[in-house]
Amino acid sequence: MLHLKIFGIGLFLLLLCPLSASAYRDIVTDDPLHEKIQHLQDIGVMRGFSDDTFRPGAALTRAEGLAIALRAGSVTIFPDRETTTFSDVRVGGWFMPFVARAQQLGILNPEDSFHPHHRITKESFLHFLLSAAPSAGAEKTSTSAFFAADISTENPFRPLWAYAEKYQLLQKDSENRFNPHHFITRAEAAKMTYQQLRIFHGDESVRDITELQAAIDRFLQYISQQQTAEAQMVLGNILVVTEGIVRTQYGKDAKAAKILSKSMRHLVEGLQGYQFGDDLYALERLHLSYQQAKKVQEKNSSLGEFAKEIALVIEQISSPGVLYNY
Repeated sequence: MLHLKIFGIGLFLLLLCPLSASAYRDIVTDDPLHEKIQHLQDIGVMRGFSDDTFRPGAALTRAEGLAIALRAGSVTIFPDRETTTFSDVRVGGWFMPFVARAQQLGILNPEDSFHPHHRITKESFLHFLLSAAPSAGAEKTSTSAFFAADISTENPFRPLWAYAEKYQLLQKDSENRFNPHHFITRAEAAKMTYQQLRIFHGDESVRDITELQAAIDRFLQYISQQQTAEAQMVLGNILVVTEGIVRTQYGKDAKAAKILSKSMRHLVEGLQGYQFGDDLYALERLHLSYQQAKKVQEKNSSLGEFAKEIALVIEQISSPGVLYNY
């Protein structure tokens, strides 16, 4: 995978605690969630329970969700100096410093009650998570090409949802819904937090690949639902993303970037083939795109790792084995 810049709060822990067997009885080591949960535990962002379980399907409370978000955002907490105006947050409670700090930073509005033990919704957790890392710029994300059936244009958190889609913090369902008012599970919160940390602390290549993958996923979803106008709009966005990728990489290795440019062009042509129902043409173009990406990777240039990620993206949008048997 592309290099992930480990953030300060967890570097020494990761050096001392390499990933090994699962720390939780209810998370098997080959579960895709295992690596994410283990990482969040190692850096002190999210923990399990004293009985060695993680309880991935359990609900998350508002207090727990806020604490996870502030830890992920590396927000400094002052346990002995924080106060809050919330009537249902008592002094001495474990979450009081987190609530007080969030209120001080403007993450929480000065209301009568915080409802710390209530279950937290997806939208509230997203708000906490991204507000705790303001330098991520999530609130400035463009919504011009964003569409979700249950996120209205009047929703004040619409830019945050556009950011979540852009960087794959959450996935929409088959009806293009995020279900913002559904209660989030511990597993969903772990996935969101891990992905946000990966995007926020990763280099530009990490963000480029993630944005491209998310755009392709949206495009293929619209194609499968025969939403032609929406698919065309997303395809335009994919073209912009791929052109940006080539410009970014050109300064690192001009020769390799030219080959990568061909790969990106064939990738877009393949997606256009899918759009117009010409699967044979689509697979041919994707095959060419894959071959060009592998060529860059095999040259061991400075773009090798990036090209490897592009090849993986192409594999994921093609039928199993087709790139090797075409």
